[in-house]
Amino acid sequence: MGVDIRLLGPPQITVDGTPRRLKGRKSWGLLAGLLLESNPTRRDLADRLFADADDPMATLRWHLLQVRRAIEPADIVENAGRLQIGSGTRVDAVEVLNGSVALEAVRQVCCGELLEGLSFHEAPSFDLWISLQRNRVSAAVGDTLRWAATMLAHSNPSEALALLERALVNDPFNDSLHELAVEIYAARNAPAAAQEYVERVRQMYRREMDIDLPESILRPLHRAAEASSVPRLDSGISARALMKVVEARLEANDYERAMDAARRAAASASESGDRELQSRALLTLARTLIHSLPGRDQESLGLLGRALRLAMEEQDPRLLADIECEVGYVALIDGRYGAAEAALTRSIRWAEIAGDPPLQAKPRTFRANCRTDRMDYQSAEEDFVRALEELSPEAHRGHRGFARAGLARLLLRTGRVAEAQSAAIVALEEIQTGGWHGTAPWPLAQLGESLLVEGDIERALETFQRAFAYACEYPDACWESISLRGMALCAASNGEREEARRLLVEALGRANRNSDTWRWAIASVLTDLVEIEEGSVAEHVKQANRIASSGPMPDLVERLQRFLLPQTHLQTPGR
Repeated sequence: MGVDIRLLGPPQITVDGTPRRLKGRKSWGLLAGLLLESNPTRRDLADRLFADADDPMATLRWHLLQVRRAIEPADIVENAGRLQIGSGTRVDAVEVLNGSVALEAVRQVCCGELLEGLSFHEAPSFDLWISLQRNRVSAAVGDTLRWAATMLAHSNPSEALALLERALVNDPFNDSLHELAVEIYAARNAPAAAQEYVERVRQMYRREMDIDLPESILRPLHRAAEASSVPRLDSGISARALMKVVEARLEANDYERAMDAARRAAASASESGDRELQSRALLTLARTLIHSLPGRDQESLGLLGRALRLAMEEQDPRLLADIECEVGYVALIDGRYGAAEAALTRSIRWAEIAGDPPLQAKPRTFRANCRTDRMDYQSAEEDFVRALEELSPEAHRGHRGFARAGLARLLLRTGRVAEAQSAAIVALEEIQTGGWHGTAPWPLAQLGESLLVEGDIERALETFQRAFAYACEYPDACWESISLRGMALCAASNGEREEARRLLVEALGRANRNSDTWRWAIASVLTDLVEIEEGSVAEHVKQANRIASSGPMPDLVERLQRFLLPQTHLQTPGR
């Protein structure tokens, strides 16, 4: 028997195609909590939904009974005091979050807000939780629409444009979505329609954002001219040689010349007729933009979309895993965890098909960081531990150190300070012996925070200062801001509030230097700054809440609540 639960749009339950009734908003809220929370306890659910009841636990039991009756024969499983829905139940929101919606079902699934039409203002704790979940699911829906439009761009351009139109409703200034629309018009040999679309978007950017149209949106119109400028060598040989040049220049930190070679490699590959080579060249160019040049992450998404479509045509699981991992990484840095986890989960599935454990470890590490930020600690720890098992101590020392530093952060958040300190020390050694010196501030920040928790402010400050020196040497705005934040925490612990504020303002300035600084770092700095300022700077409160709630980053949102006016509601992106 099949149980189908729709949480997107007006909620409904069907069993073998027959509708089932579930009475009451809180019963639906309870079902959403069971499906979207990571194994919640009865107490968690009772506190969120029924805190105002005379007997919250008894009220929870009654609502659980209503849910059980509605989803029968599906089951509610209790394991070690934690509740979850048994396997075999199909849930649209879960499929979206897992990146597993079938291509033909995207239009039907992605058609509404989570628990549309239901409000929970009488249960403030649950109202906050559902607001954050709506943001998370909304980001995942956007990822699903983008992915589907990318897959259908050439085979069914009308459907792809319809999906893009739906995605742009909630994300109207997404450069990569507009770039894909221009590409679709250009591929349909409709230059007039493409130019008309470009002009319409150009006017919107000028009117609403007072900026010029990003050049990446025009890239599909320039592609033919770029290809014709490539010298007439054997295009496949030229592309492969240039990709080797890119690797060498990146190793030498010669980023501008690496970018030049990467662009020429992509142009040469486009003439080769070899789709696998074209996809790899586009991935190489996108990676160069993401990991080498600050402020270029969003520009990479259009390239990754083209690479993904070509790789899907070739059904190359390793290449697909690589591409989806980069898509997920960009969403992670942008603080859109619903979108990030969907892409990273797809990446892990492709790596599993390829039978390549180290290939699984990279997206698993990034997904673990997403889950840490949104406080799904159990799932995050499972990801970190699994990633470390998949990475060779000899061949992947740098990557192991990066993953272990993330695990150290999780251990700190869950109160295991001694374990966190040990993990940070090992992570730093692995990163340095693995040659990943540019990421040394990451484990150093965890080490500094563990020392601070233990009350050793002097050693903590020295550790954060060391992290800052590394960050400036390479340089990296994200690591700089994280290190300065640590130094500010030390100053605050010494009672030096004005110095702490000065350091946090400096950290915020450096974080905002690039458009692709990790949003969690910016939100953390802002939240600390709001607390130091006692909420006196309204713009800081507003900005911190916007970033933290859109992630979502529940711990930061919770810290910010006392600085928000009672009538203020969390902002949902695009609304």
